[in-house]
Amino acid sequence: MVDLPAEIWFNIIDFIPDFELKGLISINSVFLEAGINRKWRRTRILICFASQGIPILKRISDPFVAERVQVLGIQLYCDHMLSPRPNEPTFEDFMDALLQTVPLLRNAYKLNFAFQTFPSTFNMEQSIQSLCHAIGPNFRNVRALTLEGQSEVIRAFVESMPPLPQLKDLKINFTRLSAVDAPPSNAHDLVSHIVPFVNGVSPNLRSLEILCGYDVNISEIFKNLDRMPTIHSLDMQISQFQPLTKPTELFCFLEQCSDTLRNLELRLEQHNLDHWFSDIVSLDNHFRLNLHSLNIVTSVRDRAVDIILHILQMTTATLQKLDLVKTNLLDFISAPIFNDQELSRIVDAASNCKQLRYLRIQIDCLDGHVLDMLASNLPALQTLAITAGTIPILHINAVIPDPDDDFVQPAKKVYRQWHFRDIRRSIYSAYRYSYIALVDNTLAMA
Repeated sequence: MVDLPAEIWFNIIDFIPDFELKGLISINSVFLEAGINRKWRRTRILICFASQGIPILKRISDPFVAERVQVLGIQLYCDHMLSPRPNEPTFEDFMDALLQTVPLLRNAYKLNFAFQTFPSTFNMEQSIQSLCHAIGPNFRNVRALTLEGQSEVIRAFVESMPPLPQLKDLKINFTRLSAVDAPPSNAHDLVSHIVPFVNGVSPNLRSLEILCGYDVNISEIFKNLDRMPTIHSLDMQISQFQPLTKPTELFCFLEQCSDTLRNLELRLEQHNLDHWFSDIVSLDNHFRLNLHSLNIVTSVRDRAVDIILHILQMTTATLQKLDLVKTNLLDFISAPIFNDQELSRIVDAASNCKQLRYLRIQIDCLDGHVLDMLASNLPALQTLAITAGTIPILHINAVIPDPDDDFVQPAKKVYRQWHFRDIRRSIYSAYRYSYIALVDNTLAMA
């Protein structure tokens, strides 16, 4: 074996897939150590019964394993209707074991807590306070934090946490058990508790993601958020039913962060947004965004194109990725399907983005005219993903290939200006899936 420092070998071994590394751990102590690190560095505990989690906690409480844990995820989904069997551990037993284990995980830099449901006798707030206290000084090492649960769960976490001086990535996901489970206090909690917490960690924050299915006023959120001097990615997925105030709050915040903000994802529900979007389009913005990636989805059908064009105009010099398709976790937000005229407006505006390399979009009909327009206006594309309702350029009796088959029966069209790294095989017909590939700059479709 080549005589290299162990650190270099560990970096090399990181490129080996898990299934191959399992067969190599018997070679020597370096591969064995790498295999053990790989097994435990990302530890996820999914709990429906306490008996499911306690064995894992006992294993990672061993100092030999504890020092290897870098990412800890705990997901609690306790069924109120099911009780532990006789002599089985209770939920309280699991929490006691968790409180004894987490102080040992001194090298954990990423924490994911998804607390969904609890036994009716369980004191959720006190347990979360005890958990945060048990982690204690280790919070100084946390660089990424995800909190998921109902409003009172997230509020308990943010009120109990000590300072997080190294936090770079923050994700907060408000969940609810049903469509009607959205008490008015949830919206108040977001502005009165969560926003101050975000402001407390904002000086070093690199990415912020907030997913909320509750009724909140997005203007109030942006109005109360402090400037984030190092923010790189912002993702807001919010359903709102309340009357909205001035859209200037959003653009004031974006202007404050324009020097560092590179990735913007904004996905909003339909209700009461028409007037708000109209005001956005009418704003005379004198600043420019330096975005590399833009994902904007709104179910406001009449104004979707206008808001997309408005933001494209603000970021023409730097935009590299434009995604206009639903990729969010909130199922109530669905992306619009653009017709030929709307697509033409979007492509015309995107043609000014000379750095654009990625486009993902939903259209109602994919024909030769669409492909010609895309190739003519966006010659620098390297990745194209289109979802289409109908594909008339395909013969109704065309053979549909196996997606794992390299052979694609071509309906040939040569686009010399395109040099794709990837054309997604995701063109969807209402009646069948169809596939596209690129061979020698020739677009082959079937």
